[in-house]
Amino acid sequence: MLSHECMQLTIQSLNCQTCVKQRKIVDSLHKTTKITPVQLQTLIHVGNPKEKGKIELNLPLNILETSLGITNVNEILKIHPDDIIKSVQLVRDRANRKISFEIDRSIFIKDVIENCYYPEVNFKPKNIVVEYSSPNVAKPFHFGHLRSTILGNFLSNLNLFIKNNVTRINYLGDWGTQFGFIKVGLKDLNYNLDSLKTDPIKILYQCYVHANKMAEKDPEILERAKAEFVKLEQGSANDLKHWQQILNFTKNELVKTYERLGVTFDEYNYESMYSQKDIGDVIDTMRKKHILKKQPDGKEVAEVGTDKTVTVIKSDGSTLYLSRDIAAAIDRFKKYNFDKMYYVVANDQNDHFYALRSILHKMDLPWSDRLVHVKFGRIKGMSSRKGTSVFLQDILDECKELIVKRQIESPTTKVPISNDHISDILGISCVIINDLKQRRQRDYEFDWDKVLQY
Repeated sequence: MLSHECMQLTIQSLNCQTCVKQRKIVDSLHKTTKITPVQLQTLIHVGNPKEKGKIELNLPLNILETSLGITNVNEILKIHPDDIIKSVQLVRDRANRKISFEIDRSIFIKDVIENCYYPEVNFKPKNIVVEYSSPNVAKPFHFGHLRSTILGNFLSNLNLFIKNNVTRINYLGDWGTQFGFIKVGLKDLNYNLDSLKTDPIKILYQCYVHANKMAEKDPEILERAKAEFVKLEQGSANDLKHWQQILNFTKNELVKTYERLGVTFDEYNYESMYSQKDIGDVIDTMRKKHILKKQPDGKEVAEVGTDKTVTVIKSDGSTLYLSRDIAAAIDRFKKYNFDKMYYVVANDQNDHFYALRSILHKMDLPWSDRLVHVKFGRIKGMSSRKGTSVFLQDILDECKELIVKRQIESPTTKVPISNDHISDILGISCVIINDLKQRRQRDYEFDWDKVLQY
């Protein structure tokens, strides 16, 4: 079945077809009533076809009569069914009078994808921003990030194909107290910038885990971590310079993984771009509009819905993920004037995006409804076959090795297994296709045998 989003795309594209047969309904209405394709587009509703291989589209007759002055419906019904338009009929249900026609699903969708312009329609490309992948600097790039990467890349490619202006953003998590833990771990384990170059992501993760274990035994470690982050939040020049160098190493390492997946980004953004010192004007606006309410403990909260509040500013005055996301959305609209901004993030962040849109709406920003949360389910039981790694780089390496092993064992393999690059492409294709065939919003179990059914 088509998703709702894809069905809407087919409806919008109905007026834009070069296929003569599919345009007959539009042409007939235009000829007999002078209805323009643009007028018609907003009236078409999706129905429930009796057969799976059809698409049913309906035109409400009462609107055609009252709004567009149609008096001779029989002219429309003279359209003869053919290999694409399977039927045209008048449904005389008193509560729902409509003209219903069915179109061959496979032929229609193929034509929509291949011919997305109709010269008589003033089709204006839309500005689309897609935020996806977005791993944390200090944590493994695992399959949760991979799902976001695959779906976000697909969504971006689809919009590029229909000639929209697309900006792909990878928004890296690099801010918060957890990064104070990294700084503590780096110092305690005596890592310098040169040692970080070798394997930055794993070393940073090692430092994060090390500092957290120390904090379990010594409460002072948490205070040290908070103090380290406060220096970053307040804009200490030396600390920020050192942190930026760490981020550059991390970005370079991530790019290698994305290249294996065939994924590129137009921009890499960081949470640190929207630190306390950078978003003071946004916070002031929320205060002036009385969106933020100070609590006895010093933190500032905003009401979301009728009976819920969310923290926007911590009691020590530092920002949270939500406050930085508010500033990021405002900044991106100024830069890109987007028609839609898609956040490709797991289901469990639904409340976060509800709060984000709610606060932006309270700030009287008319574009707040252009933010769309593209949800997806989690992957359960994900690890390497050895059961020790959750790093995507290691998973992809192991997948390549297993593909080589299966190629060697397979009696149908006809060529020498000597090209690591080809085996890598096969392995990665298995991973991507296994994920895409899952129901997007449902969790699913990771199963190596199913993944490797190449």
